Amino acid sequence: MLDPKELNDSFVAWTKSIAELTDGEVVAIDAMGCQREIAKTVIGRGTDYILA
Repeated sequence: MLDPKELNDSFVAWTKSIAELTDGEVVAIDAMGCQREIAKTVIGRGTDYILA
């Protein structure tokens, strides 16, 4: 069984690495990116965040 916190931490780490690798490029992700903590991380890095 997956540990929800572990999964979330892994996803946050993955999102951070995407932000570093893309250097301001547009990246689309699925509904996982709609979680508050992930949105805060993205916004906190100075990245534009659009939820549609």
